[in-house]
Amino acid sequence: MLDAIVRLLKALNSDVSPWAIAFGLTLGMIIGYTPTFTWHNLVVLLLICVLRVNFSSAIAGMILGAALAWPFSAPAIALGETLLTHPELQSFWTTLFNIPFMLVLGLNHTHTLGSLLVALIALLPLTLLVKFLVERYRLHVMAWFNKLKVVQALKASKFWGLLTSIYGLRG
Repeated sequence: MLDAIVRLLKALNSDVSPWAIAFGLTLGMIIGYTPTFTWHNLVVLLLICVLRVNFSSAIAGMILGAALAWPFSAPAIALGETLLTHPELQSFWTTLFNIPFMLVLGLNHTHTLGSLLVALIALLPLTLLVKFLVERYRLHVMAWFNKLKVVQALKASKFWGLLTSIYGLRG
């Protein structure tokens, strides 16, 4: 766990693109927020591996998404139930679920449909928000933190050299 935190902090404090961190975090949140063993999560995991996103932020996103899933699962289930039972959409769902592949996707379950829809709607705004926050962190917090006397003293110590060699941190 400590290693994952150090890798995320390393990505935040490095030259990794804010887009890579933000998109990795939000793709990871989709996996964490939606039910785990579904086909769409396999597609998202494939996107994480294929696209140039930060894997540490994707893991952090999975943890954050799983933490958000518990308190926000009831509204997602209600949304999925509303969509699946809406009278005007019945013919659409009937046609869709008569295709054998569509049943494999699991979108006929209220929780899967609702949480996936919420995650997809939140994807772009969350990505933009996280990108903004990463940029602000690098501009203000990281610069302020590096100016602290305690941090400067720590970076001058042998302990920092040990951490740098173990975790590959910047000096």
